[in-house]
Amino acid sequence: MVEDAEGPKFSGRGNDYRVRIRNRYLFALGDAYVVQPESVGDQVNVSTDIVFPDGMAWASDLEHQQFGRRMTFGDLRESVLIAGDIRIVDAGGGARLAIRGTIDSRNDTGWQESFQRISRAQRDYWSAEDEPFLVTIVT
Repeated sequence: MVEDAEGPKFSGRGNDYRVRIRNRYLFALGDAYVVQPESVGDQVNVSTDIVFPDGMAWASDLEHQQFGRRMTFGDLRESVLIAGDIRIVDAGGGARLAIRGTIDSRNDTGWQESFQRISRAQRDYWSAEDEPFLVTIVT
């Protein structure tokens, strides 16, 4: 296990936003591992090339560039990357759910059904077209 910082661990509910690199998985939020030079604005175009060993499951909202979405430095800084012993649930319409661990008694089909209802309601409310987006759940 590798920690990204010294000091006491977050003991409350929620997320302490540290990069987590464990034996079986990694999880990182962009602004915890991306350094943004002062001379580079959020709207500067970027592209990424993420490579993991064959067979390793991983997901990132940076994959959205594969679907033709313009990516900026702001997207990179606000991204999420998860890999390892995760499951990726496709909810349709570009919506994906990356799950690590067991949260409650729902299986992946239950998560898929819940996420489909939520993502459809969100798109209906905002009158939005289908587009790729990723939600991560890490115990």
